[in-house]
Amino acid sequence: MFGILTLASPFFSEETLKHIKNIPGKTWRAAIPKNFAHLTRDEMKAKLMPAPQLPKTMELATSEPNTAIPDAFDFRTAFPKCVGEIRDQQKCGSCWYLNPQVHFLQIW
Repeated sequence: MFGILTLASPFFSEETLKHIKNIPGKTWRAAIPKNFAHLTRDEMKAKLMPAPQLPKTMELATSEPNTAIPDAFDFRTAFPKCVGEIRDQQKCGSCWYLNPQVHFLQIW
């Protein structure tokens, strides 16, 4: 019964918010988003991007036994139209999204 009550309770709480606000050294301001304040844990999870579901069994990748592997390979030389400017993304939290977009735009 306790687990059911926990899942039905709001995902965000004033108690948690107060705890987060008291963490020293934060460079951001904590708040409960108005459009998410009423959501339960399950409702909040449903709004997030779903984790990929891997099959329970997977085929193993195989290679040809006599495949020759080159001593060196430079993608920039092999596919010069696919590689453009390489940007510094170390401070970007969205590089997982932007990186493929940049490469697709360079190709077309």
